[in-house]
Amino acid sequence: FFRGLMDGNTLWTYCQQLPKVELHAHLGGSVRLSTLKDLAVALPDSADILDKIDGCQVKEGDIRTQPQRWQLWEVIHKVTGTLDAIHRIATEVVEDYANENCIYLELRTTPRALDGKCVDEYVEAILNAFEECEKKGLGIMVRLLISVNRAHAVENAGEAVRLALKYQSRGVVGVEMSGNYRKGNFSDFLPYFQEARAAGLKVALHFAENPDSHKEHVEMLDFRPDRLGHAALPCPDAKALMLQLRIPIEACVTCNVLINWYPSAEAHPVGDWLKAAHPLCLCCDDRGVFGNSLTQEYYTVAKAHLPQEQAECNTALRDLARAAIDLTFQAADVQQQLRNTFDAKCPS
Repeated sequence: FFRGLMDGNTLWTYCQQLPKVELHAHLGGSVRLSTLKDLAVALPDSADILDKIDGCQVKEGDIRTQPQRWQLWEVIHKVTGTLDAIHRIATEVVEDYANENCIYLELRTTPRALDGKCVDEYVEAILNAFEECEKKGLGIMVRLLISVNRAHAVENAGEAVRLALKYQSRGVVGVEMSGNYRKGNFSDFLPYFQEARAAGLKVALHFAENPDSHKEHVEMLDFRPDRLGHAALPCPDAKALMLQLRIPIEACVTCNVLINWYPSAEAHPVGDWLKAAHPLCLCCDDRGVFGNSLTQEYYTVAKAHLPQEQAECNTALRDLARAAIDLTFQAADVQQQLRNTFDAKCPS
């Protein structure tokens, strides 16, 4: 009776070997804890910072409130406050994804003025890291999204669009909105996202993180962004409209469970999205903060929502991972190159 059922070790190995795409990864949140500790040693208040770094990882059973979790970013930003640190982290994030057979990565970050330099230097430090990784032949294509932090001044969104357009030829593929979802109003930022779209940039939005922001949910969907991040807590009207419009979702299951939006992966709406054949990509969000990996995201969703018979599960995983290529902010010819790479690397 049990012959053909997927056991845990076999499933994990398949998920690890599966070529994958990551479309929702924050640079700062993807930093290795070991790197944070290494960088912290050089700070004047290193002892205090080192004590706080272990608390930068959100684990199962974490009872901190969301405002308390936002304080984690203060520690990360302090430790990663040089251009050399940003270059190092960007390099390591690419390496970490390449090591688990990710063939395409879109990394996102809010540019900061560091070392007395302008924000352009921040973007260049990251793009330089990408180009150096490409020369190493890691087997991964990497692109950048410029983030608009909704907790910052609205005018910063114009700077994000400027940077995205300036560095479009070097691998910046769009802009996205993130940050503390209890601050700022999407409607205030809307003109800048409209400007970005008119200039040919793609736009992704963190969506439905605050269940009480019904009006904003609908405003975001009316804009028709190219992708939605999380989409975890939409009001009923927004949920129906989201499914109707079939706007692709960047699903971050482990993150959503660890911050107590859902009690388990089984309860996460990704199961409903899969049943509805809604376009989606499984993502880590912040692999350093949540201690997860892209392999783990596929494994978790497979255990919770996919067929448990081995052959059927493999097929479902393969289809899910390959379909994510359609959601990349790339032209049709590049997407076809990625499909060819996927097909060549995919385990049988």
